[in-house]
Amino acid sequence: MRTLQSAPKEGTRLREVYDLFMASPGTPIDWPTARSQKGMKETLIDFYGLDIRFVGPRGGNKGGKYVLAGMYRGSEFVSFLEGAAQEP
Repeated sequence: MRTLQSAPKEGTRLREVYDLFMASPGTPIDWPTARSQKGMKETLIDFYGLDIRFVGPRGGNKGGKYVLAGMYRGSEFVSFLEGAAQEP
């Protein structure tokens, strides 16, 4: 398993998105996903160990609802969803 980074650098757009998800683990949030933000999602998953999942359309034609379903802390997966499987 790859060594995960702790958090994105303060003051970056990536850190804003990271903080948005970390503020509401297990709760769906509206996130406008432009093409550039798809890369942010992949970075948060691959380098920071977040399990971000699409849970439905936001309404309108842009973005959707996403949830921070869990995250890796070292080699341990921590789920934020009740009754969810331990691994994504």
